[in-house]
Amino acid sequence: MSGILVIAEQRRGELRPATLEMVTAAQAVRRAGERLAVALLADEPQRFVAAVSVPGVDEIVTVPLAVRDFDPDALEAALGALIGARRPSLVLVPHSIDSFGYAAALAVKGGYGFASDVFRIAREGEALLATRGGYGQKVIVELDFPGKEVVLLTVRANVFKPPEGQATPAVSTFAAPAAPPGKAYTVPLEWSTLTLTLRSAGEPVKMAGSSLSNEDR
Repeated sequence: MSGILVIAEQRRGELRPATLEMVTAAQAVRRAGERLAVALLADEPQRFVAAVSVPGVDEIVTVPLAVRDFDPDALEAALGALIGARRPSLVLVPHSIDSFGYAAALAVKGGYGFASDVFRIAREGEALLATRGGYGQKVIVELDFPGKEVVLLTVRANVFKPPEGQATPAVSTFAAPAAPPGKAYTVPLEWSTLTLTLRSAGEPVKMAGSSLSNEDR
């Protein structure tokens, strides 16, 4: 399976505007007959179906997650499985504080082409081109991804105009695997009064307040 996969972003139960902006961004590189799907990953993804039922979307994929709040491990595991099952040629996610937590790691683990903060996407023949800033936005960099079956891009917000109107795309559900358990760290702490002691590289730094010594470091 190929096509374009847009990863919707929601925060505190509200769909982020960048989701629909990516639908517009995808149209510039959409080839004849290529389908565009929007993936909704949330504890109750069906509540966002109506909001992403816009022109240009062929399918909405709901991916129920066991977590309610943002969890980069859960998103990375679910997206890795979804991309592995569908094998889209292009995956778009918002360039946001949330995607910082999973997008690059997902691309590395999957062996995908990757670029962040992209503000233009185009095709030159069969080659996919992504444009972003470099050197503190002093230069414009155009990237291609030779030999990459899947390319993942994080897309800059407020660049593309969201589509207007309503549509009736197909709706499907993908059962994502549970995220692997995270690592828990226990650090013994001892509290006293008057000073706060932080041990770093063997040297204490004292501050007014309470005292915290971490003999485990």
